[in-house]
Amino acid sequence: MAHILSTCGHSSVSMPRLDLDKRRVIMPDGIVIQLQPMECSLYRLFLNHPEGIKAINMASHREELAIIYTKETRYENQELQRVVVETICDNRTKTAFYVYVSRIKKRFVAAIGVRKANKYIIHRNNAGLYRISECSTQ
Repeated sequence: MAHILSTCGHSSVSMPRLDLDKRRVIMPDGIVIQLQPMECSLYRLFLNHPEGIKAINMASHREELAIIYTKETRYENQELQRVVVETICDNRTKTAFYVYVSRIKKRFVAAIGVRKANKYIIHRNNAGLYRISECSTQ
């Protein structure tokens, strides 16, 4: 079973642990949040980039997201995997990106409440960067 304890560059921050075999986030207090394959892939991408990512720049992270998604998905069809990743990274419309970020937020809020979830969900800051608050480098 693959576990990652993510500190996002801050040794004092208690970040969730991803159980990559079961596509779930295990919170520091033991609460488990189950994610769908693309939700887990996108969350992991943001854990990998504490500096944040602009929605318009998702295309530059296409390959990394594809590698993560290939490990998470149940789809064996590589063309279908490619299409799903392309939809998230499409610079013409960010609808799929926004939908997945929103779904992740809803799962966290449902499991741990708004106040607590705000530290762990993907937010957009004033500079247009999407990042996990506790991973902020500023």
